[in-house]
Amino acid sequence: MKITKETSYLIGLIQTDGHLRQDTRNRGNLTIELAELDKDIIYKIAKLIPYDYSIFKRKRETNFSDHSSSIGLRVCNQEFRKWINESGVPYGKKSLIVEPPFHLKELSIADYVRGLWDGDGSVGITKTNRPFASFTTNSLKMKNFLERYISNIVGNNNHHFTKPKRDNVFNIMITNEDAVLLATKLYPSTCENISIKRKFINAQKIKTWKRPETMRQITWKRIKWTAEEDEYLTINGIEATTKKFSRTLSSASVRLWRLTGHC
Repeated sequence: MKITKETSYLIGLIQTDGHLRQDTRNRGNLTIELAELDKDIIYKIAKLIPYDYSIFKRKRETNFSDHSSSIGLRVCNQEFRKWINESGVPYGKKSLIVEPPFHLKELSIADYVRGLWDGDGSVGITKTNRPFASFTTNSLKMKNFLERYISNIVGNNNHHFTKPKRDNVFNIMITNEDAVLLATKLYPSTCENISIKRKFINAQKIKTWKRPETMRQITWKRIKWTAEEDEYLTINGIEATTKKFSRTLSSASVRLWRLTGHC
């Protein structure tokens, strides 16, 4: 399989909602299981996999209702399991160790992040008419990557959109104009065929949101990086730069990522 816009999305979705299992004698499987209301994406991604697969449905007992319906896709093919593992999906429990597959040079970042968001993210409008986009993860590397990615889109280096870590989970939350910008980037009108329909529709609604005149807006004053600061940062690193130029760690981290593509 090749890395395309569609398979970039698939990798993101599997990193969040998939489970890669390995047994003895090269046996195992890749399973993706979602709530039945999101069954559309199961049939969409099945078309991307050129190997035998099975689609299953089941009902599970939950704390919220007697039964909750789910739908899943399972692939046992060893070649596919090898490909998805090499593309950044660890075997077994992965929530703490999963990280962006930067080693894939052809990876489409926007499609990959949409796959992540369809798995562990939310997008919509609150009851008080505030657009929001949120994401939860146990992985520090994934949290750092998404903060940098969002900062590049919304232009906010202060990271005021991240809630404190609680119960070993990082919760990233942005609202209002920032959420509109992110939704526009992740869910363009052309991505309907490779996204969860429910979240695609919510994202389209967000794009039409306008701030009410009665809603106060707080703007952050951005201090532009100078050529001297950029040169010092690339040579000496984040911590040294924060001490010399009174920059925050988050700001220096985002700037270095913009300059070099990594931290």
